[in-house]
Amino acid sequence: MKKLSNFHFSLAAIFILVLGFMFVGPEYAQAADKNPFEKVLEKKTNAVPVNVENTPLPIQGEVAIKNTPNVNITNTPNVNIANVPTVQVGNTPGNPVLVQNVSELKHEVFQENLFCNIENDYYCTISFEVPKGKHLVIEYISAYAYLPIGQQIYMNIVNIWNNKAIYYPFPMFPFGAISTTTEFHMLNHQVKIYVDKVLNIGFMNISHGGGSGVITFSGYLVDNF
Repeated sequence: MKKLSNFHFSLAAIFILVLGFMFVGPEYAQAADKNPFEKVLEKKTNAVPVNVENTPLPIQGEVAIKNTPNVNITNTPNVNIANVPTVQVGNTPGNPVLVQNVSELKHEVFQENLFCNIENDYYCTISFEVPKGKHLVIEYISAYAYLPIGQQIYMNIVNIWNNKAIYYPFPMFPFGAISTTTEFHMLNHQVKIYVDKVLNIGFMNISHGGGSGVITFSGYLVDNF
């Protein structure tokens, strides 16, 4: 009888152990599979946020950067500026804006008179040499001559430019007698003659009767160009 009671007691104990494993086993297995850090985080319910501030470190001295790559920018767009406003300078007449024409050389006003006496009854010449380092630009010429009545004369300008002779003939016309033997001839023209070194002027009496002539020319000198 005592052996039967011990058997029933052992059977009851085994049954209680089995029931315990059935209820406790899954939770224990899940807890065993978890990382220890996850268990700590689950228990940490009152977490405080932490702000991390990045403070740059000052760099002193020289920093050498080597092997920097080349950067090529392609397909850059075209920029068009529309509706550009008009710019006005508000200076008064008493305080004007100073401007300079940089495309035009500085001009030095020039004018000259030359006299020529027709001693050989036919032709006389006179020359003018341009100052060194300058070019002469003639803009206006006028001339007059005294001849025996009824004779004809013309004036000829020979310009030497780049060692080449350039001819400019000008006929002169009578404007009346100034005496019983002498007649007055004259001409005037606006011109544009560029003189490099030497200007030669000649008066020619076609009738071979002598006479005299005077030429006046004006313009400006510029530095050699």
